[in-house]
Amino acid sequence: MKLTKNLSKIVLFFFIVIVSCNYKSKEAFLIGTWKYVKIQKGDSLIDVNDNDYLYVFKDQTFKYNIESLNKDENGIWSINQQNLELTYSNPDTTRPFKILILSKNNLKLEENNLVLEFLKEN
Repeated sequence: MKLTKNLSKIVLFFFIVIVSCNYKSKEAFLIGTWKYVKIQKGDSLIDVNDNDYLYVFKDQTFKYNIESLNKDENGIWSINQQNLELTYSNPDTTRPFKILILSKNNLKLEENNLVLEFLKEN
């Protein structure tokens, strides 16, 4: 009986260690190059092309290019609860995007009636 209790504790300990070693924070998943797959504003789809990317850097900066909309922006990013907050350099504005999906390969953000979908490139 005592051996079974001790064995259970050892198994639980190793399970916790393994799970914690594999844990990745939201920030770690977010860092990288994201290709725009879909931009939807209300019922309308906005064209995206092969040159449209969001770059999220480890130093808390970001840059994005949406060639089809003639948008090229940069600034700093942070995660606040379930929001990705992008603070733009020019003009000095912060936009909170609700994180709908954030995984190893997929990112989906929402701001009011704007939905952005991405696939991770690296």
